[in-house]
Amino acid sequence: MTMNFGAAVLILNFGFAKGDFAAETRKFQARSMQAQAKRPFINPKSKTRTSKLLLKDCHSRIRQLSRLMLKRLLRSDFIRSKVKALLKAGVFCYEYSLAPIVNWFFFHHLMFRTEDFGHTQWMGKHCWQNIMDLWVLQEVVYEVKPELIIETGTNKAGSTFFYANLFDLMGQGRVVSIDIDRRHKHTHPRIEFMIGDTVAPETLAKVRKIVESVKGPILVILDSDHSEQHVLKEMEAYAPFVTPNSYFWVQDGVIDTHIMWCRMRPGPLPAIKKFLKTHLNFQVDHEKCQRFVITTHPLGWLKRTS
Repeated sequence: MTMNFGAAVLILNFGFAKGDFAAETRKFQARSMQAQAKRPFINPKSKTRTSKLLLKDCHSRIRQLSRLMLKRLLRSDFIRSKVKALLKAGVFCYEYSLAPIVNWFFFHHLMFRTEDFGHTQWMGKHCWQNIMDLWVLQEVVYEVKPELIIETGTNKAGSTFFYANLFDLMGQGRVVSIDIDRRHKHTHPRIEFMIGDTVAPETLAKVRKIVESVKGPILVILDSDHSEQHVLKEMEAYAPFVTPNSYFWVQDGVIDTHIMWCRMRPGPLPAIKKFLKTHLNFQVDHEKCQRFVITTHPLGWLKRTS
């Protein structure tokens, strides 16, 4: 076994004896010989035990030499560039093969585990929103700095208070939230709650009057009835209120993509696609829609360009 190991070292030395690596190999051989000289005497009769010890020692030294070889190779710029290229190719293959499947299963589990974020709270108030989408919203609010947010669909006002608290931190802005009834008793100086059908002429007249008094950017959030027909009516009615370089945020397009809400279809996605065909001054901001990979509002961020 010792001779075989020595032959292996000689072969490796012959194959890679260049520069520092040859010197390191010679040092390794010298250490091996010193270790053999210090090895205690073993009874020749115990051949099995001796063979096992020699084999174990041989494997250990080959592993050490392999690690040394790998370390030397990885220091090479050529090898490093090849490794990076392989990693990029692996990521590319994953993105277009397994990633959509992994994302779908994760999102499916997340929705059922959180009951569609049905128990999420903001400052003690029920806030029925995907927390990753809310984070994107606060980035948009700080970026656009709207003077007014118009929200359709108040529900329990948790998300409405979230918008108002962002304005508190920024020191500007107010929120108008509209719903067909009132399901809460909350109040806030930056919020005006309006009761009525979101697409009724009298409701739109009130909103238009408020918009006329606003000089800064306006952001519109649609989160009421998510049926295709109603969403399209709201988009047609509220699109003029969105100022250039601000956003239409059309929520819950996931109804049309996830099995959990299949009974509610058709939902917002068909309405968004129809709206975009006739309103070329709005474009989907895909970067914001896919900011955290998982979203409840696919194609939901529409930026007004003019």
